[in-house]
Amino acid sequence: MFWKHVEQIAPGIDTIDLPDEVAEKWKQDVKWRPGRDGNPVARRGVLSTLMTVRGFYGDLIQLAHEDPARWAQWACRAPVSESEVKAYRKWRLSLRSAMHERTRTRAVRVGELADVAERNYHHVRALLEAANAVGPGERFSVGASTFVRLDQATHEMAHPKVAELDADDRPTGDRLDLVIEEEDAFWGFAVIEVLRHTGVRVEELLELTQLDLHDYDHRDPAVGKVLLLHINPSK
Repeated sequence: MFWKHVEQIAPGIDTIDLPDEVAEKWKQDVKWRPGRDGNPVARRGVLSTLMTVRGFYGDLIQLAHEDPARWAQWACRAPVSESEVKAYRKWRLSLRSAMHERTRTRAVRVGELADVAERNYHHVRALLEAANAVGPGERFSVGASTFVRLDQATHEMAHPKVAELDADDRPTGDRLDLVIEEEDAFWGFAVIEVLRHTGVRVEELLELTQLDLHDYDHRDPAVGKVLLLHINPSK
């Protein structure tokens, strides 16, 4: 993102004190990346890259003060100006504002999302139970829809595979493995519920096990036992 581009702009350059024209060309080039169709696409967060480079130059200046014999030769002006620092601060404020607005817009839909996930889980669960109750090639109905079981397995551990039938009694849509569908629907519902009730990060949720649930005695005896979710290492 930085020096490789600089060497492409000025082959053989041997100083990090970039000439103005090289610095400007690099800053223009880093604003764009190649799109899937080969055309240039504006790079999001390019100001973060500029600040990283400016920080690198700032570190060199600090090191030059601490150990001039080793680092003074590298201390020089950064190719990122103070005006670009101000632009970065303004961008960060607008980014934070956009994130807050997105949260306000979506927060009111979280309940709807949870309801849809729960209804979907119960629907797929009903499909699985109905499919387990019929044999290969037999039809069954759940709600207003009719399905046919396509697999030939008869043992208890079988994965029922079904397809929905249209008005002409022909299979439509994809062939569904209901064991996998039920598992996906359950975990989708569980993930949404844990996230909305705890506020943990996704990476924290992925690390949870049953060992992270603890019960303790509430200080009010009338409350009794209370479950505590422990997010390692501290929450």
